[in-house]
Amino acid sequence: MRGKGLLVMWLCLVLLSLPVSYALAGGGALYSVVARDASTLGQSATGTHGHNYVMSDPAVVLGSFHVSSLYVDHNGTGYNFAEVGWCVHRTLLGRSLYAFCAYSLDGNYTHRHYGGLISYNSNHDWTVRHYSGTYWRWYLDGSELATVDLKGKFTYGYSLASSERNNSGDTNYSHFWGLQDRNSSGVWYSWSNLSQWKDNDPDYRLNKVSNTECYMQL
Repeated sequence: MRGKGLLVMWLCLVLLSLPVSYALAGGGALYSVVARDASTLGQSATGTHGHNYVMSDPAVVLGSFHVSSLYVDHNGTGYNFAEVGWCVHRTLLGRSLYAFCAYSLDGNYTHRHYGGLISYNSNHDWTVRHYSGTYWRWYLDGSELATVDLKGKFTYGYSLASSERNNSGDTNYSHFWGLQDRNSSGVWYSWSNLSQWKDNDPDYRLNKVSNTECYMQL
C-alpha cells in the first residue's frame, strides 16, 4: 500500500508540474479580458506588436496560471491563431515564470515555453508576425523565439491583447502599451481603435488609456 501511495503522489506531482494550455479560445483559461484594434487594419493584421509589464508578485493558486499575451487570431474565432507572451504557473514545485510562443491550427493548440528570458517586475517588447509564405515568427525584445510553418491556414487576423487566468484566486492584471498592427505590405501602424473584444471575468475589466495603451484591472 505504501508503494501505491507513493505512486499516486508522484503522478499528482507530475500532472501539476506539466505546462498548461492557455489559448484564448478552447485552450484552458476560464477567464479572459481581451482588447483589439477594431479598425479595418486591426481585423486583417499580419502581425501584432506591443510592450507589456511582467508583474512583480502575481497571485496564482496551485495548479493554475495567469497569462498576458498578444495575438493574431484569424477571424477572431480562436481556431487558428499565433500568440506570444508570458505565463506564471504554480505547481507543487513552486511558481514558475516563462516567456512562450503558441499557435493553433484547426483548433489544435501547441506552445513552447522559454525559462530565464524574463523576470518579475520587468517590461518587455513582444511581436508575432507573418514571415513569408506559410511561416510565422515570434519575438521577445527583438530576438527571435521561433519560426513555424503554419501550413497556410492563415496569414492575417484580428490584432489582440489578452489577459487570462484560470481560477478566481489568480490575478488577471495586465498592462499593454505601444500596441501596433502590421499590414499586408509589412508596414507597422499604431492601433487606431482600441476596443473591448471579450470579457468573461467577473472581477477584472478593460481600462482604455488611449488607442495604443490599456490595463486589465480590478
